[in-house]
Amino acid sequence: MNSVPKAQLDDLMVYAKEPDHAPTQVFASVILSVCRGAIDPPGFCLGLDRAAFTDLLEQYFSAVDDALSDVLDARVCPERVDEFNDLLACILEHRNDDSQQTKWLAYALASGCTGNDRLYVDMGFSDRSVLSSLLEKYFTALYRKNIGGAMKWKKFLYKQLCVRSDLQLCPAPSCQVCHEYPICFSPETQGGGAQSF
Repeated sequence: MNSVPKAQLDDLMVYAKEPDHAPTQVFASVILSVCRGAIDPPGFCLGLDRAAFTDLLEQYFSAVDDALSDVLDARVCPERVDEFNDLLACILEHRNDDSQQTKWLAYALASGCTGNDRLYVDMGFSDRSVLSSLLEKYFTALYRKNIGGAMKWKKFLYKQLCVRSDLQLCPAPSCQVCHEYPICFSPETQGGGAQSF
């Protein structure tokens, strides 16, 4: 496999086998968020081990494995591994199918939760609607639980963990440093939800 210069990783989509394929765009965006340090999932990348990550790259991109290997180092965040695994399990429980692609998308979503900003920003998306569309298409049951998108997605995912554990108060740990913390964790409005993007 030919190597891509590190400087060119910012445009990972140039190496996409199917640039118009939405999951490919999601993987590229989240991988670049890891490379830039915006998110820090456990494992080699996206919470995957090196072999699984290599499989993902080979399926969706051409000639990038060596360059990404140079940029990504093995990272294990022991204090966040359990949290990551709990989020991943919750997301996987709500997937529409058992395909490898949907499983990898669940890893990408859980990886995005390791950042300190809004989930769609941490995943490198241009706006919240991209994330909502992803959830609606591949994790429909989870999408529908957030009635009308009333709750921000990261807050909603962490709330789902709390519901599973019968906890009443459950802030997302990485949200405390976000400048929009007061907006996300303010009371829901009477008209059907919190402020939306």
